Amino acid sequence: MITVDVYIAASSLTREYRCDDTLPAGRIAEEIVAREGYLPDPEWNRGQLILGSRGLGGLLNPELTLQESGVKNGDLLLLI
Repeated sequence: MITVDVYIAASSLTREYRCDDTLPAGRIAEEIVAREGYLPDPEWNRGQLILGSRGLGGLLNPELTLQESGVKNGDLLLLI
């Protein structure tokens, strides 16, 4: 488990999350949306949720775990 800050573009807020870094980035993005209580648009597609990291230089592969992507405790991620 790690703690990361996540900037949520849809709400322009940064929140702290405790995440299982052995889960894929795409699953983490889905969990964040669920925790925030966002209601998906009727056209919403799970594949449209993307986590990015300025520190790692771009978008995270949704199929790789946070650990495999190099995300560390205290990193800032962007949910877009």
